Order: sequence, then C-alpha cells, then structure tokens
Amino acid sequence: MKALDVDVAGVIPPNTMFGFKNENFKTFEMFDGTPVLVPEKFNFTTSQNGDLLMHPQGDTSVPPSAKMPKGGFYFDALNRSSPSSKKISTQKTTARNSDSSQKMT
Repeated sequence: MKALDVDVAGVIPPNTMFGFKNENFKTFEMFDGTPVLVPEKFNFTTSQNGDLLMHPQGDTSVPPSAKMPKGGFYFDALNRSSPSSKKISTQKTTARNSDSSQKMT
C-alpha cells in the first residue's frame, strides 16, 4: 500500500450474508475433510441428494436461502420469491453447541 500512498481499513459487518451474527464460532468439516470455523448460528439442513441448505438467520423452520452442492465449497443463493419454485425436501441436521463439531456426510 505504500507504493500507492493510500491508507485502508477493512470493514467487517457484524452479520453474515445469511443474517446471523459472526460470533461464538464452532468447528465444521467441509466435504473434503477440511476443518473450518463457522458462527454458532450456522445451522443447515441436508437435501435428499446431499446438498447443504442454509436458512435465513439460521432458522431451519423457513425455506432455505442458499445451497452448497454436495462436494462443493461455497453456497449458491436460491430464489425464494417465485411462488412456483419447487419445494426442496430436507432432513434436519442436529444442532450442536459451539464447542463441538459438525461434519458433512
């Protein structure tokens, strides 16, 4: 940054793009086995074909707002505004406390 003679500061919002706070992290294991830290409200459901479904504000009682395809590395946004969108069948993943880990299967 000295070469450009600029001063910068990162701005990190308190909430994730899914609406829950970035706090009280817990361990989560990616499909490839990589351990990562995620916020405590990082709660998901799993579709019948193994995709991970993220719900707004960590509330699994409402339709998902994003999907990580089985074997994927990131979540893709889902269009929830269309009345004709098909319902994704899910099974609830057991919520765990912040000091235990979750593993994708």
